[in-house]
Amino acid sequence: MMLASTELNAIYDGLNRDEFFVEYLPIVSLGDQSCLGAEALIRWRRPDGSVVPPDNFIPLADNTPLSGLITYWLIDTLAGEVGGWLRAHPEAHLSLNVPPEILG
Repeated sequence: MMLASTELNAIYDGLNRDEFFVEYLPIVSLGDQSCLGAEALIRWRRPDGSVVPPDNFIPLADNTPLSGLITYWLIDTLAGEVGGWLRAHPEAHLSLNVPPEILG
């Protein structure tokens, strides 16, 4: 239990220290190879430069208040990074994973 609590605190601290970032995976048309949009994937770069895979921190945050904080951070970041691009290209789309408790 102590380890999980320490890891959750590290995630929270990482959000506050801007250690998280977004990578965009292009979604490409099989027909003409044009870019239709992107999937936004959250990543965590620790102060030592190592990148923590999402499957190492997302399951820890699930069903905790951190899940919502991470999701809202991602949405806010996406609005700032690609909001203008999406307005200029309304045919494009952006996908992201949202935990069910956020939707409920």
